[in-house]
Amino acid sequence: YSGHGETIPTKDDSDKGYIIPYEGRQNKAYATGLAMDEVLTTSQLSNAKHMLFLMDACYSGLMTQQYKGLVKSTDEGYLSQVANESSRQIITAGGKDQKVIERDIWQHSAFTKNLLEGLDTWEADYNDDGCITADELSLYLREHVTEDSDGLQTPQDGRFINSGGGEFVFFSDATVTISSPNLKVDEIILGCMDEEAINYNPDATNPDRSCQYGRLVTSLEFGEIKTTNEVKVMGTD
Repeated sequence: YSGHGETIPTKDDSDKGYIIPYEGRQNKAYATGLAMDEVLTTSQLSNAKHMLFLMDACYSGLMTQQYKGLVKSTDEGYLSQVANESSRQIITAGGKDQKVIERDIWQHSAFTKNLLEGLDTWEADYNDDGCITADELSLYLREHVTEDSDGLQTPQDGRFINSGGGEFVFFSDATVTISSPNLKVDEIILGCMDEEAINYNPDATNPDRSCQYGRLVTSLEFGEIKTTNEVKVMGTD
């Protein structure tokens, strides 16, 4: 998410954070915005194994206050372990008393500028293993956003309550697919592992980005579409 955020003080001297959607009003955040803690509730409804929320908004650091920080480890086999466990993680643009810094020369905020650079150039891959974990991305953003904003903005990271011990991982095209630590190479089966996809493969052990969503259209139906100009919904990832 990239947009406006708002903080409203409560009677118990705590702060309630909101993100303001398109056509939302900052002076009526409670009525037109989305409470930041609702992101946690929403994430718990998803069947996805890994989720990473990137929040480029004012005061978005409020979202990380009640969550424990990301696990950091250099142990052998760590990447394989976190890739096979569930996770709900978040990286926000700054702390609760900070505002997002933007400059015309960047054409982006400091957070989005460095997010794009870290992933496009792969500089966020600190240990050069062909993968960028949420932990590495957070470290990269903390260093570079703090520098670019002259210390006015420092991204925060967190892990949602009961989110699991896994970690969101970005893989480069040249990266060998991470397999379960209990699988041998000849036992790896690539395929769609999302049960909500129309081509879900229950035998797959590793994802291959092939998931498709919507409804497949048969050749007969396709002929009918061409004949009658009827519109049907088709989708792929």
